[in-house]
Amino acid sequence: MMRKKTYIGYGLMLVGIAVFTVYVFNTMHKDPELKGVVTTTTTQIETQVTTKYDNTEDKTTSLVSPVTTVPTDEPEVTTTAPQFPMDINYATKEALLFVPNIGEKTAESILSFIREKGVISDMDMLLEINGIGEAKLNDLKRYFYVSDVFTVTTTTTTTTAASKTTTTPKQTTTVSKTTAPKETKPPKTTTVTTTTPAPVRTKVNINTASAEELMACLLIDLAQAEEIVSLREEIGGYTNPLEILYCESISDSLYAEIDEFLET
Repeated sequence: MMRKKTYIGYGLMLVGIAVFTVYVFNTMHKDPELKGVVTTTTTQIETQVTTKYDNTEDKTTSLVSPVTTVPTDEPEVTTTAPQFPMDINYATKEALLFVPNIGEKTAESILSFIREKGVISDMDMLLEINGIGEAKLNDLKRYFYVSDVFTVTTTTTTTTAASKTTTTPKQTTTVSKTTAPKETKPPKTTTVTTTTPAPVRTKVNINTASAEELMACLLIDLAQAEEIVSLREEIGGYTNPLEILYCESISDSLYAEIDEFLET
């Protein structure tokens, strides 16, 4: 609002100057001596107007309040590098990631292994982790170690016990011997076991053998042997051993057993 009023005032002053200038111009034609005075006066008025305009701009500009930075309560986050060498039992994920060739997956595996074991007593225990070989272990040993408090030392103590020898007095014992009568042993019994060999089949001519011979050679019963003889007399002799299958008492399984022993 103040700036708008200033511009209106300047406008009115310029209009006044223009009117005054026209008036003076007309007067100069009538009186040439007034020309220098008018020029000087016009220059002074323009200078005053310009100076006031500049001062007003400065005042207007000074009314703009400077931008100030409001401090916040949040603390600044600073990242510091871990202090190496470091005990592996106190390792953090950020510290492990500083080691070359150790990624997030391997770092998490190492931390899980430490939590599982409780204490790492030797750096070589890290070889049990899947994905860690001799190369990565050597990289880890450049940054980490195991403190003496976590190192397991095995102390073997050997104690020698002195054996004391005590001498006890000898005791004299008198033993009386009695002679017992000899026992009479029963006579030895000799058992003789006789083994009878199992009968075996032998070859036989079915056209000439009797029923008894057929029984003994083929190990068949009397009825089967007599039927073989009866069929032989009926057909006038066998021309082929297969013909005995016509006997009702001779089965196929029995014939398979005695076939190699049949002759005609």
